[in-house]
Amino acid sequence: HAQQATTGGFGGTYGDPQLTPWVVMAISAAGENPGGAIWKPNGKSPIDYLQSVDLANQATVGSVTNVPNFYAKIILAYVAAGRTDLIGSAGARRIDLPGMLDAYQNTDSTSADYGAFSPLGAKSTSAYAKINTTVWAILALHAAGETDGHIAAAVNWLEAQQASNGGFANQPGGTADVDDTAAAIMALRAAGVPRSATVLTDALAFIRSQQRADGGFPSYSFDPASNAESTAWAIQAGIAMGQSPKTWVKSGHNPVTFLTSLQPSPGNGAFEHRQGLSANPLLTTAEATVALAGKVYPFGLPSSPHALPYRPVFDSFTPAAGAKFTTSTVVVQATYHDNPKGGGTGINVKAVRVWLDKTNITSHVKIYSGSLAVTLTNVTNALHTLQIKLVDRAGNSTTVAHNFTVAAPVASSTTGTAGTGTGGTPSGTTPTGGHTLYPTPGTTSLPNATVTPGTSTTPPGTVTGSALNASGITGTPTPDVSPSTGQPLPTPSAVVSGQVTSTGKDGGGGGIPVEGYVGGGLVALLPLGALLSYVAQKHGLAALAEAAYGRVPPRSHGPLLRPKRHWYSVFRFLPFVRK
Repeated sequence: HAQQATTGGFGGTYGDPQLTPWVVMAISAAGENPGGAIWKPNGKSPIDYLQSVDLANQATVGSVTNVPNFYAKIILAYVAAGRTDLIGSAGARRIDLPGMLDAYQNTDSTSADYGAFSPLGAKSTSAYAKINTTVWAILALHAAGETDGHIAAAVNWLEAQQASNGGFANQPGGTADVDDTAAAIMALRAAGVPRSATVLTDALAFIRSQQRADGGFPSYSFDPASNAESTAWAIQAGIAMGQSPKTWVKSGHNPVTFLTSLQPSPGNGAFEHRQGLSANPLLTTAEATVALAGKVYPFGLPSSPHALPYRPVFDSFTPAAGAKFTTSTVVVQATYHDNPKGGGTGINVKAVRVWLDKTNITSHVKIYSGSLAVTLTNVTNALHTLQIKLVDRAGNSTTVAHNFTVAAPVASSTTGTAGTGTGGTPSGTTPTGGHTLYPTPGTTSLPNATVTPGTSTTPPGTVTGSALNASGITGTPTPDVSPSTGQPLPTPSAVVSGQVTSTGKDGGGGGIPVEGYVGGGLVALLPLGALLSYVAQKHGLAALAEAAYGRVPPRSHGPLLRPKRHWYSVFRFLPFVRK
């Protein structure tokens, strides 16, 4: 899910029409609807993506090396997504996929290749990839509902290509391998060939003969080690033949345990090609998902697709929704999990986000895989919104927001001195004294960081204390593209960092820096300033009189500089007073 592009496709920044069909089939195999809301970033599903692509153009001028296989897998993807209605009007140009695929089949009944599909054209005599291409064509055309003689001819040709050891190769005359043999078994079964048929029992026997001591399968007998993709194909072949691959035990291991061992935990959910080695994680994971889901090609959308499971879950979140504090210090704590033992991928710590009143404060929060904490200081008297977004390693997210109110008593003053507030506690808690609340000791040790918030921009009454999803908050903030790197919070008028703040007596005026009180005090003391100016003037005149007798005032450089310093000492305050 985390690999999905904003276009709805998979692979690369904007999606890849060759990889996306594989993922669509994996999503459906896992019991989910590829066209469902959870698979629609920006309102576009994988099917929407495929429908937006000029498929015919991609097949000929893109990186596609096997055009009929390209069309076949898109047909299978549409069927898996329950969108068989699009098979005849696919892509941006609304092409007929079965018709495009049929054009690559040899229909000359006098030819040795009658019924075969070739990526080089219907009349090509080259052996290149003919077996593999014919296998995918049979699977796709059967899924599309075609029942004419074309499939029968393809099946007859395919059966004739079986090697003496029971396996199937990628092309006539090639070396038999596990992957192509497994695919051939599924194609023949889809076409109605009974499991008891010799062609199928011999094919399965070939696959079983390739199993390694680790329980897995290589692609070729000469390969040095088992791999995820070939093991996935072998599992599907066994299921297609009505067997349980878990019973294929060799040296205490079976294919299923081997395949699952290639999904690192903790990790991002992707399957490795081999232990410690990745090839194409998206394709490998798609193939493994289909096999472990017990599906064989072709298959349709499940009758009751379920929603994507294992979203991050909050175990606790304080302050509680609707909490009221009589102190300007608020401790934020949350604990959470992603059910890693039951299939979750674990919390992606770098993707977690925390906002206070629409300001991203993530860089100030201590965040761990199961908990986070931060101490908010100098919180202004107002309604505030705290929002936390959890993201797991698969990209699934859960966002919860709580509103809380701070109403700390403020000492009034007529001399411009900042209010000091009095210690207090949030409702329903045990007093801790002073201005700082610390986490209550428990079984989990939670770290703390400190941040000074600004005035809430959420209007009172927008939220009434219930837990909210991000969509329920007015002006939901947009997450950063990358985790915060420790930069300090911005300090506009609504966010004051590193200075004492105080609220007005009515509690609705927001935080005011201490400098504001100093400025206001100077404005109120202008009459005193005039008096000081008079005193300075008298002193200056006296100094001038002394200078007339040749006596220079001390600590000056001339008879007229000392009085000028007195005038400067008064007037240098005036610009600040006018602020």
